Amino acid sequence: MNIQEQIELLPYNTFKIGAKAKYFTSIHSVEDFQELLKSPVYKQEKNLILGGGSNVLLTGDFSGLVIKADIKGIEIVSQDDTSVTIKAGSGELWHAL
Repeated sequence: MNIQEQIELLPYNTFKIGAKAKYFTSIHSVEDFQELLKSPVYKQEKNLILGGGSNVLLTGDFSGLVIKADIKGIEIVSQDDTSVTIKAGSGELWHAL
C-alpha cells in the first residue's frame, strides 16, 4: 500500500471533474486495508472511499485521504436450483458482475 500526496481525481470520477486529493491510496487486498487502518494518515485525516466514482460529484479538492477500493475477485459461494450466493471484491464493476 502506498499513500500518495496531491493526486488528481479526474480519472476516478465519471463526471470527469478536476479535483485533487490531499492524500490518495488504492486498496488491492484485505491486507492493504488492514495496513491502512494502522497508518497515521488514515487515523488523522478525513476519509472518502471511492468505488467506480459514479455516485460522487466532486465540487473541489478533498483535504483528506481518498481510498480507491480496488479489490478484485468474483466467487460463487453457494448455489442451488433457485439461488446463487456470490462474493465480490469492492473493486468489481457492477455491470460486469
